[in-house]
Amino acid sequence: MLDCRASAGPDVTSAQPGIGGSPITSALADLQGQFVANQNLIAAAALIAATPTLVVYGLLDR
Repeated sequence: MLDCRASAGPDVTSAQPGIGGSPITSALADLQGQFVANQNLIAAAALIAATPTLVVYGLLDR
């Protein structure tokens, strides 16, 4: 069986030791429950995860 999370994007792992090095996309998917999804929490986590990439892009865009 094909795991759709395996091809969801680059294997970016978090630097926090408590998380255990899981990919960011997998961590975002874990925030969604089977019947309930807190959309505000997922959107905030995605924004926080994308911020370093956007900062580096903004600095190198010169």
